[in-house]
Amino acid sequence: MPALFWDAVTETIDTEAAREAAAKCMIVDYPDEAALRYLWEDLGLTEVETKTLDVEMEFAGFEDYWASFLTDVTPTSSYVGRLSEDKKAVLRDHLRQKITGGKPDRPFTLATQALSVRGKVP
Repeated sequence: MPALFWDAVTETIDTEAAREAAAKCMIVDYPDEAALRYLWEDLGLTEVETKTLDVEMEFAGFEDYWASFLTDVTPTSSYVGRLSEDKKAVLRDHLRQKITGGKPDRPFTLATQALSVRGKVP
């Protein structure tokens, strides 16, 4: 789901700062289960288990989705908080078009994946 947002940023806010912010937030230090398992085992945890979770986020409509970018508690929302009102509007309108395809607002679901890990301290 963050990729959708950062793609829209780089498509609408054509600045070096926008590209750098997108690249920084899309860097994945532990891109798969094996890398995450290695990290935990390297830190001394035992019985490490990893799993890829399929996650679906349901939204009542575009404004429900957009509201998550106005909280200033995540890298994406902090980025939006630093934009001028004009740039926010351009980004919001571009995201709306990407999600709704120009059709009337409606409920929608976005799918993504997350890695989970658990282990025991010896």
